[in-house]
Amino acid sequence: MTDRIPVLLVDDDPDLLAVTASFLERETDRLTVETASDTTAGLELLEERDIECVVSDYDMPGRNGLDFLDAVRERDPDLPFILYTGTGSEAIASEAISAGVTDYLQKRGGTERYERLGNRIVEAVEKRRAERAVERVVDQFHTVAEGTTDAILSLDADGTVRFANPAVESVLGYEPDEVEGEPLETLLTDGEGVERWLSTNGGTTAEHEVRSRVRRPDGSEVPVSASLGELTVEGEPRVVAVVRDETERDRHRTFVEHASDVVTVLSSDWRFRYLSPSCERVTGHTPSELLGERSLDYVHPDDREAVEAAFGRLDVDDTPPTAEYRFRTTDGGYRWLESVGSER
Repeated sequence: MTDRIPVLLVDDDPDLLAVTASFLERETDRLTVETASDTTAGLELLEERDIECVVSDYDMPGRNGLDFLDAVRERDPDLPFILYTGTGSEAIASEAISAGVTDYLQKRGGTERYERLGNRIVEAVEKRRAERAVERVVDQFHTVAEGTTDAILSLDADGTVRFANPAVESVLGYEPDEVEGEPLETLLTDGEGVERWLSTNGGTTAEHEVRSRVRRPDGSEVPVSASLGELTVEGEPRVVAVVRDETERDRHRTFVEHASDVVTVLSSDWRFRYLSPSCERVTGHTPSELLGERSLDYVHPDDREAVEAAFGRLDVDDTPPTAEYRFRTTDGGYRWLESVGSER
């Protein structure tokens, strides 16, 4: 099996050590047990082996189980450690819990005690593996977030910011620690969209985009878009918001909307996905009439091959492709146009 769990069992009773190891591997086929008859040998094995859980007796000569726990914690603060003792008492149990053992079991009962111990080992290791998986994902998220120009925030289910990357200063005007702990919607002039999405889409992977404005500390307002989505990591939901400054996009949109040239966006199958308002002045067609239509169908049949050749090489080099062709107008005639393309 690829998910076998290596366990270190420490006990100064050689007979009990051998029996416990044998029963653990027999009762729980996921366990591979290494044994040590004292804590010194146990620490040496921890250095030599990749161990995911320690099971230790309490009453041993020299260093007892809790002393051993302290030594293990110095090496690995999060390694699961189960105190498995025949010297049970409330005082020892209380001391063990205070010392931070993962679990505390007494050596009582028949062979069912080994099944119980095996189950506790598996539960402790699975929990730690899940925690590490979450930590890895969060670390990866933070690494990516640190290097982007978009403001990236992670939120609680109620929309409170728990992490903000450095870019929030340039986008929102606040230092990361100024927004952490604050509800995202309070930073926006219209935060209802955020609150509405969180209340209706919480717990799903549906994405949503909110367009609003950010109130900066100096009193100015900046147009932004906030893309919201949820990730589920080991069953734990994490809300992520990517906030972008829309100032340049708004300027670009204004330029396109008022440009005298026709600006179009085509899909990979040559269909119109966007046409600027000047389309009607140049071709007689309103943008809504052409949306979804195949653009080549409006190109004169004698010019289609040249257009396909020109705009079929967008990824060949950095030179923008150009083509002159005749485009069918609303009166049934054709008008000569020149197009310059780019890939986006």
